[in-house]
Amino acid sequence: MDRWVFLLLGGAVVALVVAVTATSLGATTPEIRPEAVVDGSGEYDGDRVTLKGRLESISGRESDTTFVVAGPNASVTVTYGGTLPVTFEVGRHVIVEGTVDDGRVRASTVKVQAHLEGDRPSNASRENHSSNASGYDHPANASRVVRPSPTP
Repeated sequence: MDRWVFLLLGGAVVALVVAVTATSLGATTPEIRPEAVVDGSGEYDGDRVTLKGRLESISGRESDTTFVVAGPNASVTVTYGGTLPVTFEVGRHVIVEGTVDDGRVRASTVKVQAHLEGDRPSNASRENHSSNASGYDHPANASRVVRPSPTP
């Protein structure tokens, strides 16, 4: 009898794990571009989405920020009340999680995407930006000290 109770409880636990896993797999948010928000269909109104695009403009910087995320053919306004990432700059690619509301997105999370293939700075640009006042580009490359030329 104890064996049947054990098997019954084991089967119930397995069924519960399968049910929870199956429902959580469908709980992902759709990943969309700005064009999908402003296309006029209202398909995503009220839905939680992940919006990807290039940061076009920013206004306000503290606890109430409004910014515009652009895609190839459209732009969407996003509002956010949290702390922005340090690398949040115009021109960077951003990932915004939030809710679509009448052609705008109310963000709950804002991330800056790492450089895309076409966004990486050129070697010359990296060298210009990486040097500092002490004369070398990085502590790991300290052997590459650039000494100022003597003044006549």
